[in-house]
Amino acid sequence: MVGRRIGIACVVMGALLLIGTVAIPTPDACPKAECLFSPPTGVRGVASTSSRLQVTWADVPKAFAYRVQLAPNATFSGGGVVTTTKQEPRGPRPLIFTGLRAGRPYFLRVSVIDRDLRQQSRWSTPVAYATKGSMRFSVGTYNIHNPDDTWDERGPAVADAIVSEKLKLVGIQEAYRKSERRSLLNYVNTRSRAINGGAAYRMAPGVESDVGYDNRILYDARAVTLIGAGGRKYEHQEGGDEVDRWFAWATFRHRASGWKVLVVTTHLAPHNPGMIRKQWDELVERVNSLRRTYNVPWVVVAGDLNTTKYDKPADDLLEVMQRNGYGDVLGQRYRSHDTDRARAQVTKDAWLDSFNDFDRNTDHYDHHKDNFGNSFDWIFASNALAVPYYRVVARYDANGMLTGTIPSDHFLVRATLAYDPPQVGQSTVKTHLAKRSQ
Repeated sequence: MVGRRIGIACVVMGALLLIGTVAIPTPDACPKAECLFSPPTGVRGVASTSSRLQVTWADVPKAFAYRVQLAPNATFSGGGVVTTTKQEPRGPRPLIFTGLRAGRPYFLRVSVIDRDLRQQSRWSTPVAYATKGSMRFSVGTYNIHNPDDTWDERGPAVADAIVSEKLKLVGIQEAYRKSERRSLLNYVNTRSRAINGGAAYRMAPGVESDVGYDNRILYDARAVTLIGAGGRKYEHQEGGDEVDRWFAWATFRHRASGWKVLVVTTHLAPHNPGMIRKQWDELVERVNSLRRTYNVPWVVVAGDLNTTKYDKPADDLLEVMQRNGYGDVLGQRYRSHDTDRARAQVTKDAWLDSFNDFDRNTDHYDHHKDNFGNSFDWIFASNALAVPYYRVVARYDANGMLTGTIPSDHFLVRATLAYDPPQVGQSTVKTHLAKRSQ
């Protein structure tokens, strides 16, 4: 039989399927005493955003087509139920529900139907999938000054800064050896037990791995789930007595919202603008490649770039980062302390440089309190992310003198990042059903 194609655009209120101007009931029962087909299996949401959900299921042999329902409740009753039809679970035209509300669970079920849209199986067991919701998390970067004979004193102070700031993702530099990485993680989780009641933090790449060299990412496993991690040595190296330079990366799923986030941390070569430019250019190339490979919408690059905004290659690479989709969280510009284009909504001690050189006197590395400091340590984040808060974590007295143990010659730098998806209206779906011979 030569098939004729019937265009179907479905918006359903309650349990009626609207096809043009014709309302067709969607019964739960088959027209005969026994259904001809078993219910479809493998129903799942395969991709989602804040307002869209792509759906698939296992093909039922000899089935003509399928009826698919999406609902905000497991009973598929009341308002908000969306019903549509599709001939194949997969194919070049995937089934995508649009106009959904952000951060909401939706229930799915599928049945087999015949050419007259009559039910030929019972409904599949309902399954729930959520759209992506609002996201808020805190990130940081911390050059911990490679652990030496002062580490027993400094290590607990490093850990206290990380845990007290409630950071969920932290780029670490200068943790060169396995023993140093193990010690850092132990200190951080000791402090976490005292404050949070448990060892919340993990490390990626792992403590025992040589990948990433001195670069690691600490993450709070209560807030994010690790998907994958790795690292790479830069193609361009100074050689000689200078250590190799790497970047480390990890992808995470933010538990509360479902979004995926790529985090990259690095420690570029010092005192050599030409080498820094080559490594920074490669960093941008690799970040973009990782973002595409792992299909990650959100990017954070946090590390010690051994470059201030008064140094080349910041003259153009700050704009390069912005153009590639992940600008500086302060919105800084080359050779400017001005804050008139500040991205962060609230800042604390951002007028301090991030490098303190173990000097207690903040007068030696501060600026006017209405300006931004001049730092080696940077946080870049996807341009669509809001930055509610930024801080250079320095503890000092009324005279501007650092108090207690100085944890490192760099301050911890941290930022809070947030995304609130726009809410949309009524759920809709568009698809087509072609008549074909059974």
